[in-house]
Amino acid sequence: MPVVPALYGIGSVLGITAGPWLGGLAITAGMGYPSIGWIGLALGLAALASVAVSFTLERRTAPPPTPQDLAPADA
Repeated sequence: MPVVPALYGIGSVLGITAGPWLGGLAITAGMGYPSIGWIGLALGLAALASVAVSFTLERRTAPPPTPQDLAPADA
């Protein structure tokens, strides 16, 4: 599917761009350098949440296993 590699590229560009931009905003707003760690934590948690949502949606839309899927391979 050609959409998946495109989305991966967009996601990585957004991640590479958003972190420094948000860090610069926090420093400019006077929150200091320690705020960069909190921003990194928030971005990491947002990434984990998006993975959890994606995993949940994938499990909900997957077709149920058939008896052939459950049978041992050597039978």
